[in-house]
Amino acid sequence: MTGTLVQRIEREIKKCKREYPESWAMKYFGNFMCHLPEGLYRKGKFYDSDFKQWGEKHSKLMKSQTIGQVHHVIDNIISKKGIDLENMIRLQITWREKKDNTALSELYDIATPIYIKLREMGYNHYPDLTA
Repeated sequence: MTGTLVQRIEREIKKCKREYPESWAMKYFGNFMCHLPEGLYRKGKFYDSDFKQWGEKHSKLMKSQTIGQVHHVIDNIISKKGIDLENMIRLQITWREKKDNTALSELYDIATPIYIKLREMGYNHYPDLTA
């Protein structure tokens, strides 16, 4: 593919929306929402801020950080980009409780700039962000 990373990601998402209009968000982003505030990877038995056991397919950047550090990076991006955190959390809860694809699609429309910034920083699509 030619073009910048951002252009490639935008093309991939556009293609995914066209091919999977109802489920594009899950098809493209997989478990990325689990890393967002209120996400599954941030709470309960799944969360250990010091977790750092990454596989060989993870990026060098991911391997150099704990999961808590990765989530701190995400929180900083949200803050710097002025993303409405309350709305993001509301959409996550709506998805979790009602499995509402509209809420999920809206959540990922909001989260796409976060994802793009993480990719620009050196995180891999898979497994770093979507596994």
